Amino acid sequence: VLASGGAAGATVSATLTACRLTPTPIRVMATGGIGGVHVGWTQRPDVSVDLRELARTPALVVCSGAKSILDLPATLEMLEALGVPVIGDGTDHLPRFLAAGDERLRVTQRIDDVTTLATLAARRWVTLRQPGAVLVTRNPPADTALDAATLDAALQAADDEATSDAGAARTPHLLATVARLSGDRSVRANIGLLLDNARRAAEVAVAVARDPVLRAAGPSLS
Repeated sequence: VLASGGAAGATVSATLTACRLTPTPIRVMATGGIGGVHVGWTQRPDVSVDLRELARTPALVVCSGAKSILDLPATLEMLEALGVPVIGDGTDHLPRFLAAGDERLRVTQRIDDVTTLATLAARRWVTLRQPGAVLVTRNPPADTALDAATLDAALQAADDEATSDAGAARTPHLLATVARLSGDRSVRANIGLLLDNARRAAEVAVAVARDPVLRAAGPSLS
């Protein structure tokens, strides 16, 4: 796309790359849900490049967990293996993107205060000199989130319809099918969580800008 001068949407990995390459690196970003390990990975290892970029770019990424269509326990394990801390902001469990998480999906730690989130980032990037992101996960707003039963039914039906899809085409097809089967409730949930995550990311960014350790380090983190 860059070579042809075209326009396109950006994945989490592409956005993190942009955060890293700007003259003054961007330390906070918001998104809906990250990519991760796809269902059926033991037969066909389909893993999003988002995870690799999370492991190398120092940024606080505010999101509602990983996409609901993924193998979420495997995604959590991969994040742990890559050294990416998964923080619950207002939750003890990794959100399922369009719905709240459950007991299978325990986060690394729960932190509900933006100042503490900034301090954690400072200790990781400056004190310990560890690369990589801090994943800050939030449940989708309750007034627009899907309940677990509705989400599970839509995911199962979508997966049944998508058995022939593979590769990059699978994710958008599954998400579009979930939207259709949920009567577009998933679209409303997506909009709601994007707005909420952007608001929270702005609060986190203020805390990062005020953190004395990060301010002293300046743009030199890598």
